[in-house]
Amino acid sequence: MARRKNDAYQSAAWMTHFLLERTPVPFHGEIFEPCCGEGAISNAFKQRGYKVLTADINPACNPDIVADYLESDYGDDWTDWVVTNPPFSLAYPMLLKAIREARIGVAFLLRMSFQEPTEERGEWLEANPVTGRITLPRYSFTGNGKSDMVTTEWMIWLRNKSIPQFNSVVSKQSLREWIRNNGRQD
Repeated sequence: MARRKNDAYQSAAWMTHFLLERTPVPFHGEIFEPCCGEGAISNAFKQRGYKVLTADINPACNPDIVADYLESDYGDDWTDWVVTNPPFSLAYPMLLKAIREARIGVAFLLRMSFQEPTEERGEWLEANPVTGRITLPRYSFTGNGKSDMVTTEWMIWLRNKSIPQFNSVVSKQSLREWIRNNGRQD
């Protein structure tokens, strides 16, 4: 099956809700969302009063900045957090850039298989383990009801290495409760 243009597989609002609720380090400061797409991640932060700067390669997404994150200098020297659902094929180079730029941390929504120690990223992952993981129930990123073969999770890397690693699993029951309270899944 052909991939979508720009590898655009949109997040759901509930995913960011659980990121905000289950990350023990509070989000604060400047948040940069370099692959904003339809805005599910940035809107969830904005609804809670956070200042978020958005970017996307696609001008139809109405980002604050139309730019290819890997070829831009947006985020340099001012961003506290980089939070995004990157195109999986570009996740590793985007992660390296985000970690260089973010003063506090990085939260990427990635397939669990990203942790596989491939030739490209194995040594780096060994030297830079995630600080936290929030594993999510499977979701249909294509909107056709079919989910990916591997579930996704928020992978969080923090600059402060003294913070203990954390793991959280969002059960389907927790997701159902969120949907019941919010009236939607996306």
